[in-house]
Amino acid sequence: MSRSAFRQVDLTRAIRAAKNAGMEVGTCEILPDGRIVIRERTSAPVTEDAFGAWKAKREGRVEGRS
Repeated sequence: MSRSAFRQVDLTRAIRAAKNAGMEVGTCEILPDGRIVIRERTSAPVTEDAFGAWKAKREGRVEGRS
């Protein structure tokens, strides 16, 4: 078994550097050759479903209601 080029401290430093640069870290990927890929967090598109609308209405959180 070959030794991995990845070390935990390298990932920690990369994440800290990304955050210090203003990036909102979403996911990290460690490639077999030891490279670290950091992807920025993206907001998931809001999907309106019948249950979610019903639940929000029931809880009184629909716009126009208090």
